Amino acid sequence: MDREALTRSLLDLLDAEQHSILLYLFDAHPYVDARTFTLARDLRRMAQACRDHQARLLSLLEKLDATVRPQPARRELADYAYVELHAALPILLDERRALAAAYRHAAQQAGGDPALTRPLNEMADHTDRQLATLERHAQRLGPPPTASMDKPLAPGANPAQRI
Repeated sequence: MDREALTRSLLDLLDAEQHSILLYLFDAHPYVDARTFTLARDLRRMAQACRDHQARLLSLLEKLDATVRPQPARRELADYAYVELHAALPILLDERRALAAAYRHAAQQAGGDPALTRPLNEMADHTDRQLATLERHAQRLGPPPTASMDKPLAPGANPAQRI
């Protein structure tokens, strides 16, 4: 096991979980209608899982005696403040796919140490289940709206109406 490479991977995973678009959307209290109500409910559960994953990653990093330095929030997250949940699904799907792959890669880097591989594989499996849930929502809701965030607003209009 390359301890330094594994530590970097775990730090990257922690950063990805802490600055997840999923968490940002949940914390921003997005617009929810009858069509997206169940999606919002599932995102709330996923956001809690992100926080649980963060705690587990911190525990693994502690086992490796790693120094954790807070990373600044991603500036592009502010672009999603007024995005309808349905329109965010492709981004959420991509994020969950990348996270699941990164968890599996970190588990491989951990070698045969079950104290490291077991929780990483569990988090990868959990992220895969989140991905499957999001895919079911995407199939149910159909293609997201195609309106551009650059579309001009009428004076006094609500920014959420861009979508």
